[in-house]
Amino acid sequence: MASTGIHDRVLNEQETEVLLSLLNAALTARVRVSGRTSDSSGSDSGVRLTLSDSDRSTIVRTTRGRLHLDRLSLDVSEVARR
Repeated sequence: MASTGIHDRVLNEQETEVLLSLLNAALTARVRVSGRTSDSSGSDSGVRLTLSDSDRSTIVRTTRGRLHLDRLSLDVSEVARR
């Protein structure tokens, strides 16, 4: 998923599960400070997901349908393995 990206394609079931798991970790880690939230991230299976506040929404297409992330940008990258 990190090497092929999440935009302009439909995520398969396994990729969707990883994405949802990472979103859960990232959204749980977000801390509200003075009405703003800090960027947050989660990583699993060699993939890092970073959520940031945005003026636009992100839409990710999955085999289950479209996932709308209101006013959030989503960056997916590979995590270097040790």
